[in-house]
Amino acid sequence: MSLVQRSQFIVILLTLMAHSAANAVPRADQETVELELQFIYIGASHCGFCKNPDIRAAIQEARSVYARRAQERGVTFVNVGVAIDSVVADGLAFIDQNGPFDQVVVGGHFNNLAMIDYVWAMPAPTADELPNDGIPQVIVAERSFSIKNGRRVPSQPKILDHAIGSLIPLWANQLAPTDR
Repeated sequence: MSLVQRSQFIVILLTLMAHSAANAVPRADQETVELELQFIYIGASHCGFCKNPDIRAAIQEARSVYARRAQERGVTFVNVGVAIDSVVADGLAFIDQNGPFDQVVVGGHFNNLAMIDYVWAMPAPTADELPNDGIPQVIVAERSFSIKNGRRVPSQPKILDHAIGSLIPLWANQLAPTDR
């Protein structure tokens, strides 16, 4: 084998090794981490603010902004619709009018699982802050998943952004203009 052929062989071998390492599947016992950006809309069919066209448009706009941000960061975007209606069928109809959503949580009124995990888990507002228990609400959270041996272990969600009621359009308008 000539010196040129050996050099070409080495270059090809190194290229194959680099490609193989970049596309390697993690071993089952290795831990990997996935990030998820969650856009959570909470409302109900009986809520007047939830039916307000300006609020609904602002929520759609903010959802698009955060979906784009997630894509730019290379993280999974999850759009969650929550209806706290006591009658599940009413909640599903409401969710259908405000979607599309990747996941939905419906029913349970203020004991809805999403209310428990996101709203009631937030620190209570101080006297000079607005209450955090009304609807509609938008909560933007980030969560990571550690994956090892086929088991997904979620972190506690980290609240990144939060808007409530009639303040949602103002909040949506304050998102970076370059995001819209």
